[in-house]
Amino acid sequence: MNATNTPTPRIEDLIARSQMEEDSFAAKIYAVDLPPELTEFARRYEEMGGERDVFLWKWCWDLQYARKPGFMLSSVPEKYRRNAALAKSLLGMAATFIDDVSDTLKDRHLLDAILTIPLDGEGAIPDDLSEKGYLRAVLVRDTLSTAHDVLAAGPRWDEFRTALYYDLKQTWNSFAYAYLVNTHPELMNITESRIYTSHTMMFYIFADIDAVFSPSLDIEEAPKLREAIWHAQQMSRIGNCVSTWKREVRDEDVTSGVVGYGMSTGIIRPADLKAIGREEKKREVIARLTEKRVEENLFQDWEQNRARVLEIGKLIHSVDIGAYLEGIELVMFYYLSSRGKGSAI
Repeated sequence: MNATNTPTPRIEDLIARSQMEEDSFAAKIYAVDLPPELTEFARRYEEMGGERDVFLWKWCWDLQYARKPGFMLSSVPEKYRRNAALAKSLLGMAATFIDDVSDTLKDRHLLDAILTIPLDGEGAIPDDLSEKGYLRAVLVRDTLSTAHDVLAAGPRWDEFRTALYYDLKQTWNSFAYAYLVNTHPELMNITESRIYTSHTMMFYIFADIDAVFSPSLDIEEAPKLREAIWHAQQMSRIGNCVSTWKREVRDEDVTSGVVGYGMSTGIIRPADLKAIGREEKKREVIARLTEKRVEENLFQDWEQNRARVLEIGKLIHSVDIGAYLEGIELVMFYYLSSRGKGSAI
């Protein structure tokens, strides 16, 4: 399929569809059956007092496993689809466990300890963690190790693992950045939000995983593919932001691009975020950002990034970028349909 011939619903269409289908979408997600590998980690997370609803894990699995449309690269043959989706879901789970530490617990010592855990799970966990901290670190280690075992069986693991390790570090660094701005909110701005927090979406990692399971992917097209992934990742982060920012502000998490845009344009000021612990200030910040329609500016950014994916896609032939873009629009639909349901990291 040529990318330029792909149906291209605009953001307004996705918003309207999400509003009409919100209830049926939630019912669909809750009806999803998780694979046993994910169910076990979800159970352990819940038992240790994890904050996320099972809706999130089902939401992620349904999205990762989806095809036609789905944002799994078309180069992944059907026989590898489950393994690719499983590896991505496991790493997404691990990232969410870490996100809780940086955004909600704001525990720098535990965060530093967890971020040293390698993908293969080897290495000692520091023995000076609290009991709950140790359990969380072990959960991250076991989730990463399980993902590693799935990935190591992929046909192009040796070829793409270096890129995956690098991209994983970018995501881990995004959590360190989240801790920085949540403890020093006066530093928040839209430019760094786009650079750093977008990596929490893990789109480079997901593309690396698809590449591991893609025998036909042309390595000569990897540079352009990674360019397209950058813009797709920005699109996903915008969806994440509009889905979660009000809940995050109420939770005193100021990492959203909505907040970053408000800070960079003067709609809100550093003093507002320094006082975010007060309930009246939370309501004031949400009201100001809503009144100034900050989401609409982010939607314009979404459209611009979408146009760049289409343009770059003309130079890529071993992956159907048109189909991939349909998958990114599906991601946006999932976010828009999940506002307030704890659907995203």
